[in-house]
Amino acid sequence: MKETEPEYWDWLARLEMTGSKSVSEMRVTLTLPQLQKAIQVYEEALQFVPSPVMFNLYIKFLMDAIAPEGENELSKVSSPTEDYIPHLLVVYEKADVVGCMTEDLACHYARKLADRLCSGKLSDSEKLWILRASMEMKSFTDDTSAPSKDDLQYVLGLLRSALNKVSLSKAEDLWLMALKCFAKDKKYMDKLVETTLISVAKDGGSDDGFSLSSVIVNFMLQKDGIHAYKRFLALPHRGLAFYRRCIELEVDLASAGDRDCLANARKLYESALATYGQNVTLWQDYHKMEIKLGTSETANAVCWRARKTLKNSAAFVAAPDL
Repeated sequence: MKETEPEYWDWLARLEMTGSKSVSEMRVTLTLPQLQKAIQVYEEALQFVPSPVMFNLYIKFLMDAIAPEGENELSKVSSPTEDYIPHLLVVYEKADVVGCMTEDLACHYARKLADRLCSGKLSDSEKLWILRASMEMKSFTDDTSAPSKDDLQYVLGLLRSALNKVSLSKAEDLWLMALKCFAKDKKYMDKLVETTLISVAKDGGSDDGFSLSSVIVNFMLQKDGIHAYKRFLALPHRGLAFYRRCIELEVDLASAGDRDCLANARKLYESALATYGQNVTLWQDYHKMEIKLGTSETANAVCWRARKTLKNSAAFVAAPDL
């Protein structure tokens, strides 16, 4: 009997919406009565076919109404269908009550609940934004198929929204997941790098611990790590951790015989010392590099400057000649 087939009820409900187009092909211009009639059909269907498949079809219909194909929920303008987000959560809860909650439905429920909370009274909660963004990105990175362009655009938009609520120092896991999510798409990787430039310029670098700019440079090292770090050098508030990673890149190449990279490393040390001139370890590393790759004159010059600049000059221990 057709009454026991979920697909029949799905077809019947969507028929209430339009006789010529599917919900996913239409933008959110549908009138409220049409949605109400379709929902009544789905509610009736659950009485005849209370199955995970039926709940999946019902939820898919509501999601099509909330965010039609080609749009994402972050970019959607205000519409009457926003009232159906709470209703969507009720459908998930009903699936749980009648024993039809599957693993996929549970994951979707958790994501939608986080979405609602982040849009409500808890919109300033850093923990919720981190949870929401993490769940969304993990759903794409765990999928065996490659994320679509719409998926990537949605994640990028969500990440940008989250960063307006979450401080850079607490967003390490989000950035690492974003890099994994965008790794195979150069266009969106470039967009992600642009987002990091804005974030670093706004929140500054890091002297210790997590350094977003260093993470980006490390991740892109095999392709254009040097080029990537030079983009970040143009920003204010460069952190010591970032300087150290850039110096390491140049010193590694200089050790292989590239004299231009030695000059670049010296420039980086000088730039770092302009801000962190009282950092003893930084002076000692500079001195070690000159002993290894420079001349006795350049090494002695760094040693002399360090002892003259440092307030606690006794803490500076010159490296032995190699």
